[in-house]
Amino acid sequence: MTLKIDVNDLFSSEASAQYLPSKEELAQWYAQVESRLEGDFHLSVTFITPEYMQELNGTYRGKPYPTNVLSFEFQGDEDEADYLGFTELGDLLICPPVLEKEAAEQDKPLQHHWTHICLHGLLHLLGYDHIEPDEAEQMESLEKELLATLGIPDPYRDDDPELVAQMRQQLA
Repeated sequence: MTLKIDVNDLFSSEASAQYLPSKEELAQWYAQVESRLEGDFHLSVTFITPEYMQELNGTYRGKPYPTNVLSFEFQGDEDEADYLGFTELGDLLICPPVLEKEAAEQDKPLQHHWTHICLHGLLHLLGYDHIEPDEAEQMESLEKELLATLGIPDPYRDDDPELVAQMRQQLA
């Protein structure tokens, strides 16, 4: 059970970010999920600009604004899914300025929010969703469990219902 991660940066040449996780940090976060996988998998993580994220979010989700993360499951056939002995999961596209803005608005440590959103995106690639209430409850419960193993508090904290609603809207 191994998760191979490639990190691509299409963002830093265009702008600066307060924080970008290293490949090692991503591997540490994703190690929380690795034990749940059966087999060896490959994941591509790419940091992109708000303009590019807005274009993709508009094209693929019909929402003409930048979002924090987009998950694109691998769409090829089984033969193409083999990446040097690893099964291709797909691509996560992450927009650093959106994450930074959300963390500030939600009064969360930036690294905690990065961890949450990176795990959230990976869970989408593993088939989890939050469209239906029961699916959302299952996915949020797993996110909380995974984040707790890293010492990160519940991102859906119930002490501020308006903040929780705002965050769920941003993830929708």
